[in-house]
Parts: sequence; C-alpha cells; structure tokens
Amino acid sequence: MPYSPWLARQPAPDHLDLSDARIRADFADRPVTEDALYKSLRVHASAWLARIIVSEFEQAVPLEVIGRALTVLGEAALDQAIDFYRHGMSERFGQPLDGDGNPVGFCALGMGKMGGYELNLSSDIDVIFVYQSEGMTDGRSQVSCEEYFDRLCKKVTPALDRLTADGRVFRVDLRLRPWGNSGAIALSCDRIEAYYEQHGRPWERMALLRARPVAGDRAVGVQLLADLKPFVYRRYLDFGALASLRGLKAQIRAEAAKKDWEADIKRGTGGIREAEFVLQVEQLIHGGRRPQWQTTSWFSALKAMRDDIDLDAAALEADYRWLRHVEHAIQCFELEQTHRMPTEPAAQAALASALDMPFADVELAVASARARIQAAFEGVVEPDSAPAPIAAPLQGPWADARAWLDTHLNQDHLDDSGRERLATFLGVAEAEMATRDDVAELAPRLMRLVVAIARRSAYLALLNEAANARALLYRLLTTSQWLADQLSAMPALLDELLDVRHLLAAPDPDEIEAELRLRLARIDDDEVFFNRLREFKAAHVLRTAATELLGERAINHASDHLTWVAESILRACVARAHAITQAKYGCPRALDGQPTAEGIAVIGYGKLGGIELSYGSDLDLVFVHRIDEAAMTDGPKPTTGQQYLQRWVRLLLQMLNVRTTAGVLYEIDTRLRPSGSKGLMVVSLSGYERYLQGEAWTWERQALVRARAVAGDAGVARGFDAVRTAVLCHPRDGAVLRDEVRAMRKKMRAHLSGGDAEKADIKHASGGVVDLEFIVQYLTLRDAPSCPALTQWSDNLRLLETLAAHKAMPTEQARALTEAYLSLRTAQHRQALMAPYSEAALATAQDCVRSAWHAWLGDDNTNEA
Repeated sequence: MPYSPWLARQPAPDHLDLSDARIRADFADRPVTEDALYKSLRVHASAWLARIIVSEFEQAVPLEVIGRALTVLGEAALDQAIDFYRHGMSERFGQPLDGDGNPVGFCALGMGKMGGYELNLSSDIDVIFVYQSEGMTDGRSQVSCEEYFDRLCKKVTPALDRLTADGRVFRVDLRLRPWGNSGAIALSCDRIEAYYEQHGRPWERMALLRARPVAGDRAVGVQLLADLKPFVYRRYLDFGALASLRGLKAQIRAEAAKKDWEADIKRGTGGIREAEFVLQVEQLIHGGRRPQWQTTSWFSALKAMRDDIDLDAAALEADYRWLRHVEHAIQCFELEQTHRMPTEPAAQAALASALDMPFADVELAVASARARIQAAFEGVVEPDSAPAPIAAPLQGPWADARAWLDTHLNQDHLDDSGRERLATFLGVAEAEMATRDDVAELAPRLMRLVVAIARRSAYLALLNEAANARALLYRLLTTSQWLADQLSAMPALLDELLDVRHLLAAPDPDEIEAELRLRLARIDDDEVFFNRLREFKAAHVLRTAATELLGERAINHASDHLTWVAESILRACVARAHAITQAKYGCPRALDGQPTAEGIAVIGYGKLGGIELSYGSDLDLVFVHRIDEAAMTDGPKPTTGQQYLQRWVRLLLQMLNVRTTAGVLYEIDTRLRPSGSKGLMVVSLSGYERYLQGEAWTWERQALVRARAVAGDAGVARGFDAVRTAVLCHPRDGAVLRDEVRAMRKKMRAHLSGGDAEKADIKHASGGVVDLEFIVQYLTLRDAPSCPALTQWSDNLRLLETLAAHKAMPTEQARALTEAYLSLRTAQHRQALMAPYSEAALATAQDCVRSAWHAWLGDDNTNEA
C-alpha cells in the first residue's frame, strides 16, 4: 500500500531542489490567456507538491524547509496571478494613481501559517489584500482605487482557489480581513489602520503576529505592518489583555468539545493550535519589550524565548514537530484538507507507511505529544491563587496608608474596570500585609505607587494576577527609597520590574544597542527622540538597580550594564548630531581631502572609561578628530572644518544636557581636554598627542590610564589607542612620579571640605575609592614601559589583575585590593540608591586601601582638617 495514492498518480518528480529560486522560476512567465494561467498554476503546483511530499517522507527533509517550500509556492502563485490580471486590466483601466499622480501599490499580506513560512500540504492561504491609498485609475475607463482593487482581488482569488479538472492551487481564505466577510475584499492602508485602532480585538492582534507581505508590492505591506506594530506589540507589558486571552482559550476548548475534535490533531485537545497559542500569548504580553520575539515563525519565536518561558521548550518543539509531520502524512494520502487521525484501515496503513512505524505506535506517540502540549496549554494565562481575605480590617500603618490613599486618589476618575482592579488589589494587598512585619515602611510607599498607576490599571491587573510580581514589588519597595521614588515618578518603569524573566536576564551590549535602535526607529521629532533616550536610560538604570539590590547582579556587572547603556546613548547622539549638522553644512573633509561622515571619536574618561559607571554618574568626555580644520564642507551652506567641529560638539552636548519632561540624560564634564576649560572643545588627534607627550601634567597622564574610545569614528579611535599606549609606555623616573602623584592627591584633599562631611564621602575619604585609583594609576604609569599589557585595560579590576600577573604587585595584595574596591563601590551604589550597606565591610575596605597607600606611596594619607 503506497503511503500516498495521490502521489502514485502523479508523474515521478524530475528533481528535489526546493530552493526559493527554483520554485519561483516556474511561475515567472506571464501566460497569454486566463485558461493558460489556470492550467499553468495548477500543473506547476501539483508538480511541486509531489516534490515536496517525496522530500519530506523519502528524503527526511526538515519541517522548516518543507514549510518554506509550500509557502514560497503559494507566494509565487499569488505573484503570477496578480501580475497577470494587473497587466490585463491596464488595457481598460490604466494604472491606479493617488491624488498626486503617484502609482498606488498593492500587496497581499499572508496570515497564519503562510505568514510564518509554515504552510501544510493542504493549507488554506489566509490573505488580506491591501492597497496603498485612495485615488483613481488613469485609463479609458476610470474607476476608484477601491473598485479597481476589488475587481483585481475577485479575479486573483479564484485563480488559486477554484477547483478545475487540473485541481486547485490553494484554498484562499479572506475572512481575517477587517469586518470579515462583510468587509471590502481589498482595503486601503488608512482604512485598515483606522479599523484596528477603533475596533481591533485581541484575536485580531494574535492573527497579526504572523502577518507578512507575501505578494505584490511588498514595500506597501512592510510599511503597513510597521504602522500597525504598536497595536500588535504593546510598548508596555500587556497584562490588561489577560481576560480576553482567557476568553480565547476557553473558546478553543469549547469548540474542541462541541465539534467532536478529539481525533483532530490540529484543533483537538493538546493539538497543533494549542501549541501555537502557548507562544502567541507570550508574544502578545511580552513581545513589545522583546524585539527578538517579534517574529512570524513559530519555530523562530520558540528559539528566541526558549530560555525565558516556564515550560520545557525542547519537549514542546519536539511534540509540535511530530504533530506537524503526522499532519502532513495524513494529508498526503489524498491531498485532502483534514487533520483527523484516520479510521479506515487503508488510510491507517498508508499513515504507518509514511511514518515508518506501526499505526498503534503512531497513535501512542500522538497521544503522548498531545498530553504534554495540553499541560503547557493549561498553564497559560492562569491566575495565581489569591490569599484568603482577613477577618477584620488592618489597623495601624496600613489603615493610615489607606486613609492617605483615599485623600490623594479620586476614584471617580477611574473607569469601571479600573475601580474593580483597584478594589481587588487593595483587598489582596491587605491580606498580605497581615503577615508582614515591615508594613510601616512598605504601606506608604505602596500607596504612593498606587496613586501613580491607578489610571493605567493594566499594572493593577498584573499585580492581581501574579503573586510573585507582588512579592517582588514589596521587596524592592522596602529595600530602596530611591527605587520607590523612581517608580512613583515614572510608573511606566514598572514594566522593567514586574517581568521577572526580563528583569533577571543577563544584559548584553549588542542587545542593548539593538533595543535602542528599535526605540529610535523612524523618529524625526527632537523632543520625542530625547524623551525616548531618557526613558531608555531610566528603564535600564532601574533594572540594574533592582537586580543589584536583589543580589542577582554583582557590582561590577551592574557597572558594565550602566556603562553599555551610556555608550549606546552616546553612539545614538553622535550619529544624530552628525546627521543634523551635515544636513545643513555637508560633510567635513578628512586629512586626506576626502569627505567623511564621521572623523571624530568620543573618548570616555573616569568611570565611563573605566567601565565603572554608577547611579547618577556624570560622563567625563574628550573629543578628538582627524578633520581638516581649514577645508570647507561640501553641503548647501559650506563652512570650515573647524566651524563644523564646534557646531557638532555644541549640538551633541545640548542633546546630552537638555532638560525635557523625562529629565536630563547625563551631566557632562569636558574639563579633561587639553588645557581644561580654556582649551578647544574638539582637539586634533595629533595635537592631543603633542600635548600628552609634552606639557600635560602627571595627573592628566593618570587620567589617561582610565581612558578609552566609546563612540564615533573607528579609525580615529584606533589612532587614540595608539597615542594612549605610547604615552603610558613612556619611561618615567619612579621617585619623581611617586612624589607628583602624592602631591596631586594632597592638593585634591586640600580642596575638599574637612571634618565629618569628608569622612562620610566614600569616594574621597582616607582609604576611599580615589586613593585606590591613585595607587593603580601610579603603578600603571611606573610599570607600563616594562609591562605594555597594562595598556590593554582601563578598569581597575583588570589592572590589578595584570599588575599581580606581572609581579608588579603581590598577588595577595592585589586580591585584597580587588575585594576592597568592590566593597567600596557597593557602598557607593547602595548609598546612591538610599539603601543600607555594611559599615563594617566599608571600614575593612578602607583599612586595606590605607595600608596599600602607605606601602606604595609612603604616607598614611589621613584627611586632616
């Protein structure tokens, strides 16, 4: 018994090349007549289906390749039909044009499995037809764009869908369009956007997760989907949609029970549809904040989220693959649109043959896979159990906090849903407060936050749903007054905290950069640009603070995160400053006379250069260039290179310093440039080298130890690295260097206020951060000529490690100073966050640094009045 009687009736495949190009080649020509189009589409489609079936069941080609081949087959057929009928209609109607006389593009959006490159052997192709804008055709019979594209779609659809003696290409389902069967068959982009804005429902958001331009003018579809992205992927955690998603889930279950779908491996319990629903829910709730989850492919989505979801991703993928493979085996029997396990002996035998295993084993494997998928499905969008209500209202701090809330929140300004969610949250929170001993501290902070978030009740919905989110919030609010204040001032930052998996994910500099690019995409308005930067920074600073306070991130990793965020923001501002300046003045000329779009590097000093930023750190910046200062720019308003540099740097500093409703990005300190505040804002690299090798003070060379390029022209950055290495490796008299370093430290102490204020300053106090940094800088300048490896690093931790590795410092001392430095910085961070820290650990660290100062620089470095 052949596994596919349909296949047995087809000509033997002449090849098994399933590449996109080979498939599209068969649909590239334009047939002469409509009958020829119908026949060509069906003959080629049947031939490709035969190749695909043989590839899957006789060559074990992976499911992704099979799904893509079937999808490209559908795309190619659609493209050929659209091209044929648009060409034919042009003779009568001409071309559709908008009000300005521009051609109006037309696109087919593939939905569902077509959008995900995952069609099965008997799939419908779910399509929404869209056109760019309203207008009229320009032919002898002029009609509106709406009528023109309606006529076109009514010709294209049956070209694929109609059953003829040669079969059909694909069934075409248009019911996912706005207003379904009662809506126009083709709609303008404006009408589609208006529909989703006013009427879009959760199931339509879910459908759009897999939307993709598949035929026609794909650029039209790309732009439309970009405009619809805020509807599909919400910027904030979308827990307000949970009730609707539960309704969809219940509907799936009810249909499965009512329609006797138990034998249906797609729609039945634990079937393919439930596996897809599991991931789509995650995409809807979290996808707006996780760009890597924004994919139309089920397999790509699972790959992106497999480490962040609370289920066995490997098992889910294996089970889904197995059910899809069984689905294809069922369908290839007679190429029928079915997903039911066969009951007829002949069909059962064919299925067993296709899968190369006894039918009883197939049934058992299918049942096992469905049971696991069912378990995953059951866990989706289910609320945590709420604590039991308390017998009597709490008194004391909770009652005081509730009274404060009643005077500061007018519930009449909330809608019905908001009032209901607020009441639920307050009842749950009160029950949980009854078991806590920190209510006096927590309750006032919690109520201030409730006032801030009440009008965005989706946050209350999340807190009502998730006990772990409430517990995390309580812990953070009691840990840090700073964090509580930040959340009350910017409640949108709750998104960063209550998505626990996102919160605890290790930061990655490339992902941070990609996230910022996404946030800034297609933004022209300056204020929106600046606010997006500040929101981006605030979100990441809060994530870093929370994970550090929770003990989930070491101090040095927290500083890495803060530094990467600053670097990404600097790169974005540098690029925008160039774009704005060049739009007016054109590009400056490099020293070789050629125009350059960059030519400037940003050098980070201090904590930025040392990859050791803290909360509230300013940025120490120096700007170096390789631009011909006398040559003219090549734009509409030419200016000298020197003027370009000054205008560019003023604009950049304005971007970083300007105050908006979201605050200031960073305070900037440029005093480390040559000649300090009296010097040029942007200095040539060659001039900088002369300065550092000549008249620079020892403290300026000390500062160079912690300098590195952080943004701008890569070539100039490499030039700076070479200059830095040469300066640091210049031989020095150790005794003279020691005296100069000591003298500079003494001068710094003299400028500080004495007494208790100084002793409380973790940075400047005796045995503090500055003392340790001076020790490291002194040893680096002293030993770099004989140990160039020291010039590779700008951070104190790796410099200490290198000093020890090259015997410039005893290993035990380097280890002790490393621990001391981490303790000092931890105290600094927690002080900035208004969180408690260990006074004993701080004192031990300071004693260690004082001892090292005495050993290397020869005095006790006490801070005397």
